[in-house]
Amino acid sequence: AFSQDLNEAEKFFEKASSLGHKKAAEELGKVREWKADNNRRAQARTKNYAPRTISHSSSSSGGGLCVITGAACSALHKTDDCEELNTLRAYRDKMKSENPIIAALIEEYYRVAPLLVEKMDSEIESEKIYSDLWKNSIAQTYRLIKAGQNAAATSIYIDMVQKLCRHYGVDLAEGIGEKISLLKADCNFAR
Repeated sequence: AFSQDLNEAEKFFEKASSLGHKKAAEELGKVREWKADNNRRAQARTKNYAPRTISHSSSSSGGGLCVITGAACSALHKTDDCEELNTLRAYRDKMKSENPIIAALIEEYYRVAPLLVEKMDSEIESEKIYSDLWKNSIAQTYRLIKAGQNAAATSIYIDMVQKLCRHYGVDLAEGIGEKISLLKADCNFAR
């Protein structure tokens, strides 16, 4: 049994391919794909951002617990005090103090978000996942908050978290679905 050495395999297939061996050319392509996959996996393991450490003591405004948004900001090389993250934190705190249904949803978010971030961080293309979340949900939520469209902003963020929970097999606590339905049916929650 020989140990696998993709660099050596690439060298030999390259030589055979240059001599006109068609099968060697096909195998050379496979070896290069394997090497590229290995490099992507290695880069994913050594990302330049750390997963969030969660502490419920930091749930007041000015810090912490915007777990998914915080991880997306880190992946996109935004600082922990960037405008978007601060705006979402302030909005979260305002809505939490004004609406008991939102307060309950935020408590559930504190429970599921670290699990979701852990699962996203373990993905090979986690930075792309965070980039897509940013483009498709987080930036849109930010813009809607800035425009005073609170109901729409809240709805987009809730939808994002629900989709992530379904995708990663993280169950929401019993009764949370009903609270989301109540919130979406309440036209006055955005005040």
